[in-house]
Amino acid sequence: MLARQALLIGFLAVVSALLLLASTEDAQAQLACPTTTIGGGIPGDNALPGVFTADGNSCNASTASIFVSEYSDLPNQCAFQARFVAGRRTSDALCLALPHDGDVAATDTNGMRVAFAEGTTQTANNISTLTCPGATSITGVGTTLGEVILADGASCVLTALAPAIGGGTYGLSGSTISRVGGDYFMTAGTISGGAYGGAAAGTSPALAVSGNLIAIPSGDTTPSAADGTILSAANIGGTATTQNFSIANSGTGQLTISSITFSGDAASEFSVTAAPATNTAPNGGTTTFTVSFAPTVAGTRNAVLEINSNDPTNDPYTFALQGTGVDVTDPTVSLSRSVTADPTNVSTITVTATFSEAVTGFVAGDIVVSSNATVSNFNDTLNPIFTFDVTANSDGAVTVDVLANSATDGSANGNTAATQLGWTFDGTGPVVAISGPSDVQSSDFRVTINVSGTTAALTLGDLVATNAALSDFDTASAPSSYSVLVSPTFGQTVSVSVPANALVDGAGNGNNVASYSVLSGNALSEFQANEAELQNVIQSDARRMLVTEMSTNTAMMGMALDRFIGRDMASGNAGTRNDLGGFLQFNINELASRMEGSFHDLSTTPGLGKSRHAFGDFALVEDQSGSMTGQAAGRVSWEYERSETLSLGVFIGGSVARSDVKGTISGDVDSVGLVGGGYALNRLADNLFATAYLGVGKTWSDFSGSTASTGGSGLTTFDASYDSESYYAGLELSGSHTMRKVEVRPALSFDFGQTDVGVVGFNTAGFGTTALATSDLGQVTIAELAASAKVIFPVALSPNVDAQFNVEPSTMCRRQTSSTQTSKHCGLGLNLSMEASNQSGSLNYGVRFGYAEAGDLKQSSLGASLSMAF
Repeated sequence: MLARQALLIGFLAVVSALLLLASTEDAQAQLACPTTTIGGGIPGDNALPGVFTADGNSCNASTASIFVSEYSDLPNQCAFQARFVAGRRTSDALCLALPHDGDVAATDTNGMRVAFAEGTTQTANNISTLTCPGATSITGVGTTLGEVILADGASCVLTALAPAIGGGTYGLSGSTISRVGGDYFMTAGTISGGAYGGAAAGTSPALAVSGNLIAIPSGDTTPSAADGTILSAANIGGTATTQNFSIANSGTGQLTISSITFSGDAASEFSVTAAPATNTAPNGGTTTFTVSFAPTVAGTRNAVLEINSNDPTNDPYTFALQGTGVDVTDPTVSLSRSVTADPTNVSTITVTATFSEAVTGFVAGDIVVSSNATVSNFNDTLNPIFTFDVTANSDGAVTVDVLANSATDGSANGNTAATQLGWTFDGTGPVVAISGPSDVQSSDFRVTINVSGTTAALTLGDLVATNAALSDFDTASAPSSYSVLVSPTFGQTVSVSVPANALVDGAGNGNNVASYSVLSGNALSEFQANEAELQNVIQSDARRMLVTEMSTNTAMMGMALDRFIGRDMASGNAGTRNDLGGFLQFNINELASRMEGSFHDLSTTPGLGKSRHAFGDFALVEDQSGSMTGQAAGRVSWEYERSETLSLGVFIGGSVARSDVKGTISGDVDSVGLVGGGYALNRLADNLFATAYLGVGKTWSDFSGSTASTGGSGLTTFDASYDSESYYAGLELSGSHTMRKVEVRPALSFDFGQTDVGVVGFNTAGFGTTALATSDLGQVTIAELAASAKVIFPVALSPNVDAQFNVEPSTMCRRQTSSTQTSKHCGLGLNLSMEASNQSGSLNYGVRFGYAEAGDLKQSSLGASLSMAF
C-alpha cells in the first residue's frame, strides 16, 4: 500500500513539474490548449513559476507542444512528457528549464536548459539550432541537452530548433530570455509558426517617468517647468542646460530600456548625457537619466522624448520637451574683393560683405568708400551675404568700410565694424609679348620675349615653362628684348610664359600675362601616345586567330564524335570509304558581319581500325570600324580505334590570316601559324560519351600601320614582326537518348585557349625621326563553358530520303582577358536545322538557322552543308 502511494505521489510530482508554455504550429491547435494565469507557483520540489495545465487530457493539440520541466530531469523527463501526451496532444516536445532562486539544482551553472523529445519512441532528439545572441555561454548543439547561460541583468533572443517527426523542424524562436539574480524570465515568441503567451515569474513591467518628483504621463504634450519638461533657457553657443528625470518600474516583470530618442524640429538640440540603466528590477526599481539642451537657434525650441522598452502598455513612452535659445552674440562682417592683385588696373571690382548671420537694415548707404570710388549694383538677395561693385574713378588708394551698428540680427544685436578693405588702382602697366616657331618642333628651339613700358630687367627665373626646360637666357638686347633656348618634352604641348607682375614700372603697375605655346614630337613620343591603341590592334588580331583555332578544334572534335558514335567497322568489309563535305554560314550582329565556312574529307579503311580526316574552315569578318579580316585554318588527323569504347587521334594543321585594320591606327596584319596535338574519345556507357583534346601552336605575324601625327603634321608609321605561342584544351561530355523515335543529345563542354604574345618591338618613324620601342602585350586568354540539348525529330520526305528536323537550345559563358581589356558574357542560343540523306548515306545535305544573345550582343546566322561519300 505504501509503495503504491509513493508511486502515485512521484507520478503527480512529475506531472506537476511540466509547465505548458504554448503548443502547436497552427492557430486551431493553439486555441485547443488553454493555460492558466502566468505567475503562479507549482507545488512540488524545486517548483518553478510559470503556466500550469493540471489536466493532461484538456489540451488536444495534434502537433508539437512546448513544456517547462524540472531543471535536473532533462532530457529524460522531456522524453517521458512526449510519451505521456502522445496520441492525445503531440508526439514532439520541446522542454525548457528556467532556474530561479529556489531551484537548488540550478545553482551549478545558473543557466536555462533545453531538450527535445519524440513521444512515439520515447527518445530525446538532438538539438539542431540553439542561438541566443548576447548570452555568456551556449552549449549542447548536436546533443540531447542544451544550456544557455546569461550574466545577471542580461537578456537575449532565443531560437531553439530540432527535427520534427513529420519532417522539417519544430521549436521556439523570437522569445526574449532575461536574468535577474537567480531568476530567468521568458517573453512571448513563435512556436513552429504559431505564437504563445510567454512565461515568467513576473510578466508585465510598468514604466513611469517623473521630473522634479512630479509624474510625467506617457503621451504628455504640454511641457511644464514644474516637472522639468520645460528646461532652463540657454545661450546659443554657450553652456547647455540640463534636467534630471527618474524612471520607476512598478510592475512585476523586469523593465528593459532599449533606447531613448528625440523627434521634432529641434530634436538635434536635445540629448541624453547620462543614460539610465538598461534593466530595472520589478516592484519599485528605479533609475535616472539626464537630458541636455544646447540650442543652435534663438527662440522656443520643441522636441518629443521617446523611451523604448518592454513595457507592454507604454511602449514607446513619450512626452514633450521645451527650451528657449538666447542669442547674445553681435554679428560680425568681413569684406573681400573679386580681384586680389594689388596694385591692379581693374577699375570695377565686386566686393562681398559677409555677415556671420542674417541681418536687417543693411543698405547701400551704409557702405563708406574713398573719394575716388563709387558704389553700385547692391545685391541683398543672399542675406547674410551681400555683394556690390566698387568702381575706381582715378588712380590711387581705394578703401571700403562698413561701420559698427550698420545692421542688426534677429535679437537686435548690432554688428561690429568690418576691417577696412583697400587696394591701389593704376591703369597703366608694362606690356610683354613672346614669339617663336609655329610648326611642330622635334628638337630644341629658341623663343623671343619683347618688353615695353618699363626699364626693369627680366630674369630667367621670371619665365615659366610647361613640358620643357629653359636655358641659355640671352639678355644682349635687354631690357626691350630677350631670348631663351627651349628643350621640349616630346609628344606634349610646350608653353613659355611671363606671369603678371613679373615686371613693374615706376608707378608699380604689373605687366600683363604673356604666353607662347607650340606642339613638340618625335618618333618615340608618337609611339608612347599610340601604345595603347597598338596593343589593342595586335591583341585583337591574336584574339581573332585564337577564336579561329578554337573553332576549328571544336568542329574537328564534333566530327570525330559523330564518326565515333556512328562508325561502321564491320569485319569483312575491307573496302575504303571516302567522305567529302562542306559547310557555309553567314552571321550578323551589332558589332560585325561574318561569313564563314568549312570543308572536310574522310578516308576510312574498315576492319583496320584507323582513319585519316582532313578538316578546315575559313571566315571573312567586317567589324563596326570597317576593319576587314580574312582567316583560314585546317587540320589533318589520324584516328586509331584502341577498343570498342576508346579511340585516340593525333592532328597537325595550320592557319593563315590577313587583317585590314581601320580606326585611329590603320594598316594590315599578316599571320601564319602551325598547330599540333592529340585527342581521345571514350564511350563511358551505352549512350554517354566523353571527348578531350590538347594542342599547341606557333604563329608568325607582320604588322604595318600608320596614324596622323600629333598636331596633324604628317603621318607616324609603325612596323613590327613578332611570333607567339598558343595552347589549347577542351573537354566535352555528351549523351544520347531516344524515346518514341525522338532523339535527345545533351552536351556539356569546356574549351580553353591562350596565346602568349609577349614583348613586341615596333620600328616607329615620325617628324623626321625614327625609334625602336618595345611593348609587353602579355597574354590573350579565352575560356568558354557551354551546354546544349539537341532534339532530333524524324521527318518523312520520301521513301528514298532520310530526313530529320533538329531543335538545339544552348547556353554559353565566355571570358576573354588581355592586358588591355577583360570581358565576360553569358547568353542563350537556339539553332534550327533540317538535315537529309539518301538511303545509302552517301549524300548528306542540310540548312541551319541560329540566333543567340550574349550580354547586349545579339547574333543571327544562316548556313548550309553538303557531304558526299564515295
